[in-house]
Amino acid sequence: MTAQRNRLKNIYSENGKIGIGTNTPDELLTVKGKIHTQEVVVDLNGAIAPDFVFDKYYNSFSALNPAYEFSTIYEIETYIKKNHHLPKIPSAQEIKENGLSLKEMNLLLLEKIEELTLFTIQQQKEIEAANVNLTDLITKGDSVGAASAYTKDGKFMPANMPAVEGTSNLTSFWGGFIKGVGGVITLTTTEVWGDENLITEEGLFEIKSKEGAQLDKGKYIVLWKKEDGKWKLHRDIATTDLPLANK
Repeated sequence: MTAQRNRLKNIYSENGKIGIGTNTPDELLTVKGKIHTQEVVVDLNGAIAPDFVFDKYYNSFSALNPAYEFSTIYEIETYIKKNHHLPKIPSAQEIKENGLSLKEMNLLLLEKIEELTLFTIQQQKEIEAANVNLTDLITKGDSVGAASAYTKDGKFMPANMPAVEGTSNLTSFWGGFIKGVGGVITLTTTEVWGDENLITEEGLFEIKSKEGAQLDKGKYIVLWKKEDGKWKLHRDIATTDLPLANK
């Protein structure tokens, strides 16, 4: 059937399909050019919104999508290195050849955002747990354990004194702190970012005596590094908020 031109400019119909800017429409509505609109509402029509990501992560199963598997960050990295695009996301060549389905892509991107959110939450929890471990070791008077929370070439750069580097020197430093200052250290993480090997953490610290009096407070930034499968402090920088005269 020959395409028929509408009285309106550049609008054609063929076999029940409408073309704007094209006389060979291949869908119910085919537009060749830009579309300006206020809103587009898309029906799922059998597709599944990716809440199954959270179901699988927290409950180990999702009735919404039983086949879904939550990949580890290492599995995703391996896939990206091999394929140069995210799992389930079409490659640049596939998009070039087949175009882009907005519904499919938006659902896939939402799935990736949910996965990334869970990775970020998990990452922060791991760092917070490592901080609790460090402060517990110091509170218990275990300078060797505190030093082992750092990488083998870890470095602590406290305020108003030279940097302390290496396991032996860190053991001596924390031993001196435990015997001299003592008290209880509280670390509060305010921000975390990084990847599976290196994480940067910003936070606040407070040191109180065993009686509860404030001895010091300030801020810190730590570069965490994976060593022997565990997050360890690699570079630890702390600065006080208190004037020197008050310390």
